[in-house]
Amino acid sequence: MHGPQVEISTDGMAGHVYGESLGTGWISPDPQATDAFRAGEWNRYRIVAEGNRIRTWINDKPVADIVDDKSGHESGFIGLQVHGIAAGTGPFEVRWKNIRLREIE
Repeated sequence: MHGPQVEISTDGMAGHVYGESLGTGWISPDPQATDAFRAGEWNRYRIVAEGNRIRTWINDKPVADIVDDKSGHESGFIGLQVHGIAAGTGPFEVRWKNIRLREIE
């Protein structure tokens, strides 16, 4: 899969938008680290994708609000991705619950 992805990470970049396999790097303009993500706890993500605009919140704190005219992804797939980790760096655990999708009218 390729296109915009919303980060799940403990390095302060959670909630920012990255151009996966697009060659663009971060799509969020000048992404700044945020303390919205709470490591070791359940975190509530809200992602609203309307055409080429993507807005994100973590635990009700706004993180990103972008308009991406470059990637050409006004529609597409929704995926849940976990990056591979190098041997000896884990274990890491990512879990999801209560995932809800709603079409925007």
